[in-house]
Amino acid sequence: MTKKLVTAAVALALSFALWMYVVMVIGPEYSDTFRNVEVKLVNESALEKNNLMILGDREFTVDLEITGNRSELNKLNSSNITVELDLSTILEPNKTTYRYEVYLPDSVTLKGQSPARIPLEIVRRKVKTVDVEVVFDEDKIPAGYGTLPVEQEIEKIEIAGPEDVIDQIHVARIRLELTEENNKSDLKGEFKASLCDINGQEVDSRYVTMMTAEADTIAVKLPIRMRKEIPLKLHVIEGGGITAENITIDPPVITVLGTEEALRDLNEWYINTPEDPLDLSALMEGDEIPAFSLESLNELEDVVNKSGITEVHVSVSFEKLKQQEYVIKKEQIQLLNIPEGTLPDISERQIKITVRGSEETLNRLSADDIFVSVDFADAKIGQMKEWTVKVTINGDPEDAGVIGGPYTVYVEIKDAAQTATQSTDAENAA
Repeated sequence: MTKKLVTAAVALALSFALWMYVVMVIGPEYSDTFRNVEVKLVNESALEKNNLMILGDREFTVDLEITGNRSELNKLNSSNITVELDLSTILEPNKTTYRYEVYLPDSVTLKGQSPARIPLEIVRRKVKTVDVEVVFDEDKIPAGYGTLPVEQEIEKIEIAGPEDVIDQIHVARIRLELTEENNKSDLKGEFKASLCDINGQEVDSRYVTMMTAEADTIAVKLPIRMRKEIPLKLHVIEGGGITAENITIDPPVITVLGTEEALRDLNEWYINTPEDPLDLSALMEGDEIPAFSLESLNELEDVVNKSGITEVHVSVSFEKLKQQEYVIKKEQIQLLNIPEGTLPDISERQIKITVRGSEETLNRLSADDIFVSVDFADAKIGQMKEWTVKVTINGDPEDAGVIGGPYTVYVEIKDAAQTATQSTDAENAA
């Protein structure tokens, strides 16, 4: 009897366990809610291809009610529950809600979802290239100093964002802050650019992205150097009544920047060389003097022409100058250094010399004050050619000089002895 009771108890226990397994594990359909399941936005490249973009939130979660037997529900997790919103189906900008797809194992069923649709704001997307502009307050550069052109790692950047925002953006601006501690030496560092409109006001660019690589911060250098005003000068040969006081150099000074050492002894700059001076006596009223280049200034080490001027113009004032012609007779011409045995014979009976100077000085001069000479140190018998004459003015006045030269006379170099013999024969025959 006891044995039968034990067998019956074991059978009853097994039956109960089997029943519990069927009810709790395999048993009838069971429902469970999975909360905060991430919604993945897929095919965003297709959205950009259609010149569209999402404005606002991009991260969404949903609650899913799923039915199935308990064993299958226990297997569910983020790896086998997939929720996706396909952006490739969106072709136009709008602000509405979109359906998403839930992908589950075949052994379970989606019974409910909350919310059923995802709200998205889709706007036109635009790409644009803008200049990177570095600005600073010039007034904070101390006296005696100046700045060279800014050196920046990137000149332009490409940005992308909502069309209405991108259209407002005119420039990517980096503002350098100058202080008493940093305004006398190079200011450099990595700076973030602000996107500004045409008036320099910063634009709300929270939805704008930098398309240019490494443009989040930009390396910038503002060179700051000592400043100096350098007078410009000109090598001249004074003459013809013109002195340096008659000359105007435009501009008279230029601004240069450089190191303290480079500028210490730089107190003036000649726009021509001593070997190539401007001959003032050769200038006539109305003559155009070619511009002088400042290119040689660029050859100085650690000195920069800050003025931006590359050419200098020179003009001469003839306002108070007059000119007068003087006739010098053949007999007044002085013959100098005549070689022994030679006799220079000048063809011209007279030559005309033009003198330019102040009216007061010219009124005091006469032909007797004009000395004309010819140097025959190298003369040889038989020569017949033009000889250059030297003209000087008595007293060598500063405000008067000879112009229009060089003056010449035609001279035949004769044999003095033969000429004397011919003259004697002619006298005897007479």
